[in-house]
Amino acid sequence: MFIWAVVLIVINVAFMGGILYILLFRRGAVAAPAVHAGTAGLEELRTELTEIRRAASALGSEIRRTEAGLSGKKAALDAGPHGALQYSGAPEGRDDVYSRALKMQNSGVPVNEIARVVGLLNGEVELLCSLRRL
Repeated sequence: MFIWAVVLIVINVAFMGGILYILLFRRGAVAAPAVHAGTAGLEELRTELTEIRRAASALGSEIRRTEAGLSGKKAALDAGPHGALQYSGAPEGRDDVYSRALKMQNSGVPVNEIARVVGLLNGEVELLCSLRRL
């Protein structure tokens, strides 16, 4: 056990020596890029900042839209399995996918084939079919 303590102390001293070496002698090796505060540079930064704000605004509106959809889905799920089946606030296009999946299931198509054709996950189709049976 004493040998391990000595080995750990030696390793720690070696690491600290390496860090000290890097701090003292390699400080100038990685120089920060020079920032030219010219008019062209400032205009470029303003343009990039405008683009970033526009992207952030679009992302914020997408998040709000998603939150609104999720709150409707949560309310439907809280109402029970029948409420989840009756939920009509699904994003556009997905409603058609679910109805197509249910029609295919009613006609006897296997779950894995339904999932492949309509582009859903196997578990999602199985859940949809089991909720329909309730």
